[in-house]
Amino acid sequence: MNTPGRSPSRSANNSMLSSPGMIPPPSPTGSTSSNLLSNLDFKTIDEMDPSLGEGHRIVFDKEIPVEMRTNDSNNNSVQDVGALEAVKVKVLVLGDDTQLYDCRVELSSEADLFFHFTHSCNRDQYSALQQQQNLMVDFNSYPKMLAKMLNSFLSIFVMGRDGKGQLNFVQNMEYKFVELLSLEFDESAEHVIRQQISFRYNSLKSRVAIMQARLQDVNSLVKLKSPSLLLQLQRNVTQGLANSASPTSGPNSTGGYSRGNNSTNLSVNYSGKKK
Repeated sequence: MNTPGRSPSRSANNSMLSSPGMIPPPSPTGSTSSNLLSNLDFKTIDEMDPSLGEGHRIVFDKEIPVEMRTNDSNNNSVQDVGALEAVKVKVLVLGDDTQLYDCRVELSSEADLFFHFTHSCNRDQYSALQQQQNLMVDFNSYPKMLAKMLNSFLSIFVMGRDGKGQLNFVQNMEYKFVELLSLEFDESAEHVIRQQISFRYNSLKSRVAIMQARLQDVNSLVKLKSPSLLLQLQRNVTQGLANSASPTSGPNSTGGYSRGNNSTNLSVNYSGKKK
């Protein structure tokens, strides 16, 4: 996914993808069957997320299908049909459930590492948003409302060429599409994007290392208890890799999400223009 107006200098940021900060994998020595069956704990890795640096905590973290459209700032026209892509959405809050001070929404994509947009809203800013969009919930319930809407309604993200973006939540009422909420987003600063890329790279590398160490533990245990079973498992893996290497139809160009009736109707009938 290519974001219009993005600086080409970001392609030179590969130097950020280094290994410092990577969590070392646990040593397989001394492992027992009990910890082999326990869940993998990635909490230490998740705590290194730069999004948590100011004391925020994550209340929603999920990849959802979002229709991506572009806005031509020259004639103020919005693209009528967009591509449905998988976008990772994180909702973070500062404070406890009874007294929130700030709510932040972050959008990122595995298809484009340099795609990172942020919506921030504190208590004072929410008062204006609440009045403008006729919201019925108070600020403490705002993050829960966002999580519910992200799970329940169609999402359209309109990107401008000036580093601005707008996330629209739309409900299909069968006879018409109704825009429920519209949030303004800003493209994140250069240093924030570089921090996020570095974290995602090191996080993935650490998770792979931990899972490889756990796999080695399992191999050692199976080899000790049933060597013939280990040979059979290895043959199955080899055969599976050979089958996966055979020519097949290419992956869905929309990031794994096929365009269903709702998204197709949305592209045809909802233009994103307020009348």
